[in-house]
Amino acid sequence: MSPGVPLLSGVQDQLGPLRAWLFPRRVHLHLEDQAITALALDGEAVRWLERVPLPQGLCVDGQPRQMEALADLLGDLLVERGFTGASITATLPPAAAQVRLVRWSSGRLPQDPDLLLARQQSRLGLSGLWHDLDLQRRDLEGSGQRATSLVVSVPSALLESWISLFNQAAVRLDRIEAVQLCLCRALQPLRRQAGAGRRLSFVLQLESWGSRLLVVDGDWPVFQRLLPSIQDPAALLAGLQRCWQFLQQLWPDRGPSPELFLYGGDLLDPTQTDRLDAALGWPCQRLDVFERGWLQDATVAGASELGGVLLPLWGLVMTEQHP
Repeated sequence: MSPGVPLLSGVQDQLGPLRAWLFPRRVHLHLEDQAITALALDGEAVRWLERVPLPQGLCVDGQPRQMEALADLLGDLLVERGFTGASITATLPPAAAQVRLVRWSSGRLPQDPDLLLARQQSRLGLSGLWHDLDLQRRDLEGSGQRATSLVVSVPSALLESWISLFNQAAVRLDRIEAVQLCLCRALQPLRRQAGAGRRLSFVLQLESWGSRLLVVDGDWPVFQRLLPSIQDPAALLAGLQRCWQFLQQLWPDRGPSPELFLYGGDLLDPTQTDRLDAALGWPCQRLDVFERGWLQDATVAGASELGGVLLPLWGLVMTEQHP
């Protein structure tokens, strides 16, 4: 029998690529300036979960600055963790995409919304020349009292940089999405269960380097801001209250105070969350995907410690978990 062992071994080696083609593995990546978070699932159970800190300067303001080094890091990571040949879905870093919700004053969608948006670019605050932006517009008729369009823009050169980086890392990128939309998708079931109505949702990422706020109206992002770290709670509270006061001026008919959803690497424990709730006078919820039962951490070492950072990735995979 021993002469057959090398032959069997060779067959197994040849079956590897075929098995990968028949049963492709998928890895979901959350890209940030400070880290890359990788998630691979088997159903709703975690097979691989890791947050890899990035050396300073590799990614700045959502832009990959050291392409070769970042591509090598990503390619080596997938090889070392046994995910060679996996297909990739990813979130763009938060600073890469600009999101605007445009409510048309006429009360109905114009005949040529793209032309009107181009003429109003300065008012929209979109950086870069109009023809240099990769734009997606989604018209949301029936989403409110007036016709509304969601505009997501990414500088074309920046988007091409990320696509080129994945090509350089020799990995297959299937989809890349604005993280703001992933967060909105992740919140949809919670808002509907709570009957949130016109109440705004403040989605706050808590990290050691600072806090990132995304304000969601209905199912769509309307405002974002960088705020101080939770390590300076007084400054963070003041920043949140200023944002709420500003939005009240924009929408004086807005109803009750917002609901605050918390996630991130510096996610507060339940007792601290209750204190924040009391200090603000707003309902606060911490969103740890494992505590919520959205994913199962199984036996992956250290996975349970990262449940607080997975909200963007949960929003990314929701279309596959719950099509």
